[in-house]
Amino acid sequence: MLLLQTIVLYLRTSLVYPDFHEERMTDLREHYFQQRHNFFTLMTIAPIVSICRDLVLHHDLPHRVNLGFHLLFIAVGVSGLVVLREWYHRVLSVLFAIAYSAYVIWLFTRLE
Repeated sequence: MLLLQTIVLYLRTSLVYPDFHEERMTDLREHYFQQRHNFFTLMTIAPIVSICRDLVLHHDLPHRVNLGFHLLFIAVGVSGLVVLREWYHRVLSVLFAIAYSAYVIWLFTRLE
């Protein structure tokens, strides 16, 4: 399960940047929307894998707040798959960055 989380993260990051070629211009907006389905599918799978990891390793669901963040991230992934509007994706990227930062801060405040 630990390797599966890493694999999903790696696959997600491999979709972010296109292959740049000197011969032609690269349209990052076009690339984003070409990879949108793959990226948000992996973005939806990642928290599901994380929940499954807790079930396999600890035989229990994550802490309530942690599970809430996971469900939020699943909803973000699904919404990125369903909604095609450019303005939505712009807002989604900012809101996701804020939510993910809050999640990391919450996790680090719980470290002992």
